[in-house]
Amino acid sequence: MLELARPAYLLAGGLLALVPIALHLIARRPPRRAPLPTARFVRPDPRTAVRLRRRPSDLLLLALRCALLLLLGAAFAGPSWRPAPAGTVEVVLLDRGAGIGGAWAEAVDSARALVLGGGAAEGRAESGRRGAGRELVLFDTAAVRVPAAALDAAFFDSLAAAGPGDSPIDYAAALRGLVAAVRARPGFDSAGAVLVTRPRWEGWSPGLARLRDAAWPGAIRVVGVGGELPVQPAAVDGPVDRGVPGIAMIHADRGGEYVTAALEALGWTVERGSENFAADRAGPAPALHVVLGPVSTEVEAALAESARAGATVVLEAGVSAGAAGGSGVGGATGTLRFAGGAVLDGAVRRGPIAIPPGARLLAAWDDGAPAAVAVPEGEGCRVELATRLEEGRLPLAPAFPAALDRLARGCDDGQRRPAAAGAGGAASNGGGRPLDAGALAVLEGRGHPAAVGAADLAAAGFGSDDGRPLGRWILLAAIAVAAVETWLARRRGAGRRVGSADETVAGIGGTGR
Repeated sequence: MLELARPAYLLAGGLLALVPIALHLIARRPPRRAPLPTARFVRPDPRTAVRLRRRPSDLLLLALRCALLLLLGAAFAGPSWRPAPAGTVEVVLLDRGAGIGGAWAEAVDSARALVLGGGAAEGRAESGRRGAGRELVLFDTAAVRVPAAALDAAFFDSLAAAGPGDSPIDYAAALRGLVAAVRARPGFDSAGAVLVTRPRWEGWSPGLARLRDAAWPGAIRVVGVGGELPVQPAAVDGPVDRGVPGIAMIHADRGGEYVTAALEALGWTVERGSENFAADRAGPAPALHVVLGPVSTEVEAALAESARAGATVVLEAGVSAGAAGGSGVGGATGTLRFAGGAVLDGAVRRGPIAIPPGARLLAAWDDGAPAAVAVPEGEGCRVELATRLEEGRLPLAPAFPAALDRLARGCDDGQRRPAAAGAGGAASNGGGRPLDAGALAVLEGRGHPAAVGAADLAAAGFGSDDGRPLGRWILLAAIAVAAVETWLARRRGAGRRVGSADETVAGIGGTGR
């Protein structure tokens, strides 16, 4: 179908085309000559009589002039030709990271069935029939779109033989590859996505949940490979990675909006705590508690129990006896520097904190004084702050989400790493710890439509790059029409001048006789 970027120019060209029509309806003729004997002594009269014709003169010239104006208007209107949208395009995202391990052959077979619609026996003929609506994107830390012409049985055979890559995966890279594949696909009326992977925390990054919603407005069907995956991570030796997003609970009488937004951007599911949160809540226990103000003795005891059970509890200044009080240096601002590199300006200092034996220093002030420490408590961790998270300019700092991410990791070293080899579960396959049900639901985008219509994609900022611009060709046609019109007008004008001279000579001769 034909699309116009600036249709007003075409309308202007149509209005201008009315001008030559009006000019061709105007007749300009000299006065009628009378054969008088003394006419030879009279100078030629330059005046002409103007009247309207019933039919326009010189239809060929008129058509050329109207066509010229219409073509100029069409050229400046930015026309492009796009195929009419038809069918559904399905983008298959294939995980080729090192962590997929022995499940690589199963992953390739699943992708083959999705793209070709059958097994290896279907061959190139099936690829041409069914693969026309499929796109394949391979990803690890980067995404590569496979040309549609290469998608046949031989390609998948060579892909299976080559094995997976030696890099980790990043689901953010898969989302970027999905967006690029949809934008590069010819016309369609809807689009869907399938992710073939061994779902694991290795591919999760801070902010992925927010990126997931922003990058793709539809659902992503996840095809898991590698056997049945446990919902919760298997037990491993060494420190537990508590930094992976899960359920976070905020305890505050007021405020909490900035912390909630930052945690949700990091992929956490945020809930509000109550006085009896431990007894009232059903389902998985929160992995993170953020306390933004004084709490009762009962809540403090329940938080300590949660920390001993494996959760991370972040206590801002003035919450407990072990944390910094509200007095001290209160009111003075400073800069927080985290060990991971995050720097936050405008934090309000609320007093000194001590570093107990076995604690880890997470952040310090400019003068070296401790600003955040992580104290192991049972299976979990207690993080104490010498400031308040939503006071001063601290929540407005660009590095605020990164700082919260480090605080949420508590006593760990702040690095996501796969479980130790031989520990069982996902580690035995070399793929890292599997995603839990909550993170998998975020990745799938449950509640979103399975196939997104072209109109919804356009509203979300997607645009196909398959349009063929026609403006330059229309402009060339306009130049050709202008050349023909100029040549024809000059030829007609010369003929009229010769005919007028002959009439004048004949009239003078007749008068002389």
